[in-house]
Amino acid sequence: MGKVAVKDSLLRHSYDNIQYQLHDFFCILQEEGEPILYGPFLFLPKDTQELFLCCVEYFSWLDTPILDSLLCFCITLDIDPDMLFRIIEVLNSFNTATQMRIEDYVNFFITLVSKLNVYYGVVYIDLKNDAPQQTLKKLIDVICSNMTQKKGDNYLLVEKKTIKEILRKRSFHNAACLLRILVTMDSEPPSRLSGESIISLSYYVSEFLMQAVKRVREDEYEKYIHYDQIFPGFYFLEPCFSLFSQCPELLSNALKAMASTITYDALKTMTSGIGFYLVSEDDRKEMRNCLTRANVITSVIVLMSKDIRLKSMSVFKNEINYIIDEVHLLQSSQQVISFTDEERHAIQFILDQLRNISE
Repeated sequence: MGKVAVKDSLLRHSYDNIQYQLHDFFCILQEEGEPILYGPFLFLPKDTQELFLCCVEYFSWLDTPILDSLLCFCITLDIDPDMLFRIIEVLNSFNTATQMRIEDYVNFFITLVSKLNVYYGVVYIDLKNDAPQQTLKKLIDVICSNMTQKKGDNYLLVEKKTIKEILRKRSFHNAACLLRILVTMDSEPPSRLSGESIISLSYYVSEFLMQAVKRVREDEYEKYIHYDQIFPGFYFLEPCFSLFSQCPELLSNALKAMASTITYDALKTMTSGIGFYLVSEDDRKEMRNCLTRANVITSVIVLMSKDIRLKSMSVFKNEINYIIDEVHLLQSSQQVISFTDEERHAIQFILDQLRNISE
């Protein structure tokens, strides 16, 4: 049958052709946006499901439609993790380009990582005790291991598909895992990230970091700063820092992107000294949002400066000075907007931290 039958034999062709009748067995593919219709496989007893997967494993090759059907099934909300990894094991048995196109392989696993449903509803997540997150982490380990073992250079395929999914702004956990795939596939210096990918990632990663640092608990932050310990809250920061260590250009662009978010056009007008500017309540609110963003960005930079892989952040003095200039602009707005003592202290503390890092 299939893999074990004589090549080009009638038996082999007959067995392989069975898969054309199984496209709807896992899922009935619908137009995008329409509800998923599951095929008979979902409702079979587990032992029968296993027998069916064994039959799939004996095909000598897999075509795209049955892979799409399998993918649709794998991202169902209530898929059993054991079944998910069994399907992955079956697919990894098709280990040559003649058994499964590398494009199909990459598309299947990157899409799976980007769409696998992982619920999180709190700022801090204990990754050690959260089953869905553990499933996703294990999935990444398996996928990265398999991709690095695949013969041939498929990095460009992985980069293109991964960044495409990242820029679709998937959930935070899924995005972190997609970034980890990039890190794994681009692990040897110099970075192989294309110029286009660096530009695209810069803006996304800057936003991602600003959200990620909010998920670091205060006690973790202090221990990391003072004792160089890594905690679960840094799970989201880790892939970004790894990418930065491989690609300084990405870090430079991300710092510039973060700096550009601190102030806004109206703030520049009101601090220019030209003409008269009537400060609205919205201006006061936005100014405080600027202060919050500046504080978040500074937290990110402080953590980066403590990461041994990034060596000295003073190398990026120009980029940090750009951020300092934006904070100075924010500070000068106190001429037209009244700051509280706490806000004035916060701005000065931000400036002191940034200056220390850039020296």
